[in-house]
Amino acid sequence: MALNELRNFLANRSPPRHRVLLRELFVRRSWRELKAVLETAEGRPINDKSLYVLLRELVDHGIVERADEDYVIADPILRRAVLRL
Repeated sequence: MALNELRNFLANRSPPRHRVLLRELFVRRSWRELKAVLETAEGRPINDKSLYVLLRELVDHGIVERADEDYVIADPILRRAVLRL
Protein backbone atom coordinates (compact mmCIF):
# COMPACT_ATOMS: atom_id res chain seq x y z
CA MET A 1 0.00 0.00 0.00
CA ALA A 2 2.84 2.41 0.87
CA LEU A 3 4.57 1.59 -2.41
CA ASN A 4 1.38 2.38 -4.36
CA GLU A 5 1.06 5.64 -2.45
CA LEU A 6 4.58 6.63 -3.46
CA ARG A 7 4.02 5.61 -7.08
CA ASN A 8 0.82 7.69 -7.23
CA PHE A 9 2.65 10.65 -5.74
CA LEU A 10 5.43 10.37 -8.33
CA ALA A 11 3.08 9.89 -11.27
CA ASN A 12 2.43 13.64 -11.65
CA ARG A 13 5.86 14.97 -10.73
CA SER A 14 9.42 14.99 -12.00
CA PRO A 15 10.17 11.40 -10.98
CA PRO A 16 13.93 11.40 -11.55
CA ARG A 17 14.55 14.18 -9.03
CA HIS A 18 12.00 12.90 -6.54
CA ARG A 19 13.30 9.34 -6.77
CA VAL A 20 16.88 10.47 -6.20
CA LEU A 21 15.82 12.47 -3.15
CA LEU A 22 13.67 9.69 -1.74
CA ARG A 23 16.44 7.13 -2.05
CA GLU A 24 18.89 9.45 -0.34
CA LEU A 25 16.41 10.24 2.42
CA PHE A 26 16.38 6.61 3.51
CA VAL A 27 18.79 7.97 6.13
CA ARG A 28 18.98 11.49 7.52
CA ARG A 29 20.54 13.93 5.09
CA SER A 30 21.37 17.60 5.28
CA TRP A 31 20.39 20.22 2.71
CA ARG A 32 23.98 20.30 1.43
CA GLU A 33 24.14 16.54 1.04
CA LEU A 34 20.86 16.46 -0.87
CA LYS A 35 21.90 19.30 -3.14
CA ALA A 36 25.23 17.60 -3.90
CA VAL A 37 23.50 14.30 -4.69
CA LEU A 38 21.04 15.95 -7.09
CA GLU A 39 23.80 17.91 -8.79
CA THR A 40 25.83 14.73 -9.24
CA ALA A 41 22.81 12.80 -10.53
CA GLU A 42 21.92 15.50 -13.06
CA GLY A 43 25.44 16.56 -13.90
CA ARG A 44 24.63 20.23 -13.46
CA PRO A 45 24.07 22.78 -10.67
CA ILE A 46 20.68 22.86 -8.93
CA ASN A 47 19.48 26.18 -7.60
CA ASP A 48 18.39 26.41 -3.98
CA LYS A 49 14.79 27.30 -4.85
CA SER A 50 14.35 24.12 -6.89
CA LEU A 51 15.58 21.97 -4.02
CA TYR A 52 13.42 23.91 -1.57
CA VAL A 53 10.31 23.32 -3.69
CA LEU A 54 11.05 19.59 -3.99
CA LEU A 55 11.63 19.17 -0.25
CA ARG A 56 8.64 21.34 0.69
CA GLU A 57 6.40 19.21 -1.50
CA LEU A 58 7.64 16.01 0.15
CA VAL A 59 7.21 17.52 3.62
CA ASP A 60 3.73 18.88 2.83
CA HIS A 61 2.61 15.41 1.70
CA GLY A 62 3.90 13.83 4.91
CA ILE A 63 6.48 11.72 3.11
CA VAL A 64 9.51 13.51 4.52
CA GLU A 65 10.04 15.30 7.79
CA ARG A 66 12.60 17.76 8.94
CA ALA A 67 14.61 16.62 11.94
CA ASP A 68 16.73 19.45 13.31
CA GLU A 69 18.64 20.63 10.24
CA ASP A 70 18.27 17.34 8.37
CA TYR A 71 15.57 15.61 6.35
CA VAL A 72 14.43 12.00 6.51
CA ILE A 73 11.51 9.86 5.31
CA ALA A 74 8.88 10.23 8.00
CA ASP A 75 7.52 6.70 8.23
CA PRO A 76 9.51 3.44 8.47
CA ILE A 77 7.01 1.71 6.18
CA LEU A 78 7.45 4.40 3.53
CA ARG A 79 11.20 4.14 4.04
CA ARG A 80 11.08 0.45 3.10
CA ALA A 81 8.76 1.15 0.17
CA VAL A 82 11.29 3.62 -1.26
CA LEU A 83 13.75 0.78 -1.70
CA ARG A 84 11.27 -0.90 -4.06
CA LEU A 85 10.70 2.11 -6.33
